[in-house]
Amino acid sequence: ALTAVARDAAGNLTTSSGIEVTVLNPDITAPTVAITAPAAGTVLGTVTVSATAADNIGVAGVQFQLDGANLGAEVTAAPYSLSWDSTTVANGTHDISAVARDSAGNVTTSATVTITVDNNLTQSNSGGGGDGGGGLGSMGLFELTLILFVVFAATARNLTKHTQVRTKADLSLFPYSTWVIVTTRFLSRAPLRGILRAHISPD
Repeated sequence: ALTAVARDAAGNLTTSSGIEVTVLNPDITAPTVAITAPAAGTVLGTVTVSATAADNIGVAGVQFQLDGANLGAEVTAAPYSLSWDSTTVANGTHDISAVARDSAGNVTTSATVTITVDNNLTQSNSGGGGDGGGGLGSMGLFELTLILFVVFAATARNLTKHTQVRTKADLSLFPYSTWVIVTTRFLSRAPLRGILRAHISPD
């Protein structure tokens, strides 16, 4: 309660009746805020952007920003987080930050987190494309190796049954020759009688 005391020259005192008052000091304390995700580094695809924020009275909202422009809508309740599709921006370096405000209008901007968007990684990991892609297409290295091994084994067995090695030199060259024959036949399907006669002779 608030009262007043009066006195005269003789020292007589009188205290007034008290009145109730409410003190409302202005809120001048700004909130605190910090980015928790993503960490600085390379990102791609859909990215979770999140932050922590606190205030002496209460946080009214957190607005994420990308390169100084608002990223999504303001998040008004914890957890302060949103999903961001990084394919909507160009590959390269970008800055992410968060702005926290309280109901009194005090505002704090977090430290900036610098990231590198590289969505070419997504394309590289997704495969080589169609027949005109210039690579193995839908056939991977494992499948190609397996096919070559099967063809090699079958051809070597067939050559062993129907041919004979003429010299020890030819014997040392037999696996190499067979591999050349099989590989070339598999890739080009060209006639190979000349190569066959160079290293092995018919029965």
